[in-house]
This record gives sequence, structure tokens and C-alpha cells, in this order.
Amino acid sequence: RRSLWEIGSSNEGVPEDKWPADLRDFRLTADNYVKCAMILQRIRAGLPVVLLGEAGCGKTMVLRALAAIVGAKIRTLPIDAGTPLHAILDFVVRTNMKARKYEERAAELRAIQRARGHKVTAKARDVYMFLDEINTNPWLPLLKEIICDRRVRGMRLAPNVHVM
Repeated sequence: RRSLWEIGSSNEGVPEDKWPADLRDFRLTADNYVKCAMILQRIRAGLPVVLLGEAGCGKTMVLRALAAIVGAKIRTLPIDAGTPLHAILDFVVRTNMKARKYEERAAELRAIQRARGHKVTAKARDVYMFLDEINTNPWLPLLKEIICDRRVRGMRLAPNVHVM
């Protein structure tokens, strides 16, 4: 994987088949670079990521571009005042299950690398769980549990799930 700095202001270095079609015109401007770097810092520190900004300012676009750059899977749930509890729970549980499958596959690859005497480099793919517009939803205590406590109804989130 290349660093954000190496990628610069183009999408060069990101495989064409991994770059979403609607992001082909995205450029990593100085402002977007700083946003991506700050998001990555918080992810690596295990801290919650909260994005604030007016509608249409590019929060989702920056996250989608960052995910494409670092090879993470992004799953987005648009939440509004009418989003039912079961929809949020289902989304979080399914996302967590997918992340755990990535973790299991990485563990298998690490075991194979060890058995062959290779350097152990396999890492689980990160999953970015983007809960969009949560401030309009009545289920804020549940969302706090997911974002801050990294749990949903007592179940721990996988270590490779990053909630935003």
C-alpha cells in the first residue's frame, strides 16, 4: 500500500478496478489530504471518527476515496428520523460479521505464512462503517454504544471495524 503522500493529487497508484467510478474525478487536494490524514490518525489510535459539515460538503466522498486508497471496505447506512431500530442493528451486525470473516481469513493466511517460514504480513481488511446523519435519529444511546463503546447490544465489534 502506498501512503497518502505518495499518491499525491491523483488517483495514480490505486488500481483502476478498485477505484469507484463516481470517484474517478476525485483529487486529493491539500484540504482533502489533511482530512484523510486526520481520519487515519484517529483510526490507528482506535478513536471514534466524527465528521461534521454541511450537507454536500464532501464528507462521504472523502471517506469513500480514503477507503479506496487504503483498500478498506466501506459500508454506509444513511440514517434519518424514520430509520427503525432493527435496520441499524441489522446493518451493524452484518458489517461486523463481514469484518470478522476478513479477520478469520487473515488468521488463516498468517498461519500459512508461519508454516512456510515466510515473514508474517497478512492483515485483516479494514471495514469502515459510516453511519450518515446520525444526529437526526432517536436512537442516539444505541449509536453512542456503537461508536464510543464499540459494542452493539453487548457484542464487541471486530478490531478491524472503524465506525464513523
